[in-house]
Amino acid sequence: MVNYSFNDKTDFNTDCDPGYIVEKIEEFNVNNCEGAYTIEVNDEKKWVKILKGENGNDLTIKIKFFALDAPAEEG
Repeated sequence: MVNYSFNDKTDFNTDCDPGYIVEKIEEFNVNNCEGAYTIEVNDEKKWVKILKGENGNDLTIKIKFFALDAPAEEG
């Protein structure tokens, strides 16, 4: 964390497993939003997209997961 800086209040650290976070987002979508959101998961690139409306025209949120203690990936 010595060389890490937060990006304008949009970066957050958590000890939760990313799968748990996605599970909770999906649960919230079903229970509180009547399934109005589409949840896309890309395990290879380690991100989740939350889309509302046709192709995310109303709202698109992208969540990217990083392991802070893992070596940086090249490429």
